[in-house]
Amino acid sequence: MPRKIYIIRHLKTEYNLRGVFMGQELNPPILESEIKPFEEFIATISFEMPVTIFSSPARRSLDTAELVAKRLQIPKSEIMIDDSMKETNYGDIEGLTHEEVEARYPKLFEEIQFSPSKANFPNGETFLEAQRRAWKGFTEIRNSTKNNIIFVSHIDTIKCILTKLLDIPFDDRRLFSVDNGSITTVEEFDDRLKVIQLNNIQN
Repeated sequence: MPRKIYIIRHLKTEYNLRGVFMGQELNPPILESEIKPFEEFIATISFEMPVTIFSSPARRSLDTAELVAKRLQIPKSEIMIDDSMKETNYGDIEGLTHEEVEARYPKLFEEIQFSPSKANFPNGETFLEAQRRAWKGFTEIRNSTKNNIIFVSHIDTIKCILTKLLDIPFDDRRLFSVDNGSITTVEEFDDRLKVIQLNNIQN
């Protein structure tokens, strides 16, 4: 029987509204205003059971994972924290807005937008290094359980996984969206993976 893998991007934070690169060091909570709409949205989703929840250690991801666990009546203590689901390490630009990065690091900003496979964050990691980390963790987690799986992570980590899964160049990551609070559903059968719904969000 096929199993389902649900990939969820964390809910918005104040820094999302400001366009700040949060990366791994900044750890804001989700916005209170995001909670009720998300609870109403996930109440409409028929998650396949049994399911194991894995989350980035960032507070914004854990806050979101706890809402999903509550919906599924899974104790918070059973959420599995996995470092491979961390956001990209943006190094020196963490805490800066998009406008500040464009002003201070114009070449890097252009690469992020149009050729992200070339982007190398000073005192951080490259997107391709982040992709190797995320894909290795994604594969190890899939191999660790026979349950359906929920991943709660970050935009660039999710795009790292999806470009690898879809076997498309990483620079094509800009061709699809991964919105805050969105659910992407993957079906796995005999080690074959297929995206069956991308960026499902509340209407």
